[in-house]
Amino acid sequence: MIAGSVLRTGRAIATNQLAGAFPRLYMRLAGQTGRGGDATPAETAEYFLACFDDLAARMRLDRAALIARVEARRVLEYGPGSIPGMAMLMLAAGATRVDVVDRFPLLERSPYTDAVLDELGGRLGGAEGRRLRTLARELTPHGIPGALGVALHPRGLSGLVDACDLVISRAVLEEVNDLRATFADMARALRAGGVAVHQVDLRSYGLHREHPLDFLVPSPSLWQLMYGNKCVPNRLRAGEYRRLARECGLDEVSFEPGVTLADREVEAIRERLWRDFRALPASELGCLTFWLVLRKGA
Repeated sequence: MIAGSVLRTGRAIATNQLAGAFPRLYMRLAGQTGRGGDATPAETAEYFLACFDDLAARMRLDRAALIARVEARRVLEYGPGSIPGMAMLMLAAGATRVDVVDRFPLLERSPYTDAVLDELGGRLGGAEGRRLRTLARELTPHGIPGALGVALHPRGLSGLVDACDLVISRAVLEEVNDLRATFADMARALRAGGVAVHQVDLRSYGLHREHPLDFLVPSPSLWQLMYGNKCVPNRLRAGEYRRLARECGLDEVSFEPGVTLADREVEAIRERLWRDFRALPASELGCLTFWLVLRKGA
């Protein structure tokens, strides 16, 4: 068991160095897309529409009301993955511009991307569907001139100032390597009264061994050495997200826990956790997913 653990650690450190030196090559070799597993174009299109409806629900809107809310507004998305499905839905809804920013060069134009966007246009129908299909023909890995801006940044920051009315992400903030800088970036990017809506997944991304929280056992320095350059969790827990958002000048509108562990499951591993996690309450350690809605004050 010890030999196996040493081998896994060594392999993780080696591949982390590869990811840092050659991120595009690593992402290709790892087969990472930012969307999860394989799916048909129709299934991926339905996924993006479900994401759109989830966003509407967290803003206390339905799909039609969200479309009206987005019209003539500017949107920022962190971590779009290889297919800018949400960005294209925002543009189809009438957004004046959508900017997407990522740490990794994932965005691509491929037959699969084309098929997904064609499916999305068909499911939307009407003027929105036609607009999406027209825009999709102009899509490149660099975006769409005048409509979709694409930025790569080593810390995933947009650099925008007083530019956006809505900021979104889904299962992205748990991967950022400087969460304070990310919240500060979105606070600067939002106009007064603008809203940020984030779904966050605090699970292990499959890196646990025997317990859902045993990926919190290694020290921060060892975790950084093994995974700091990859699309893996930064291991920060929900309370840290809420604290940093407040400190960066964003007011919390709502916090909605999703998947949670029972207290007894948390206590079963507490003594093995790295000391920074060991002192946290069971309710915080057991919160594995959540939605966070924020607003920038006047």
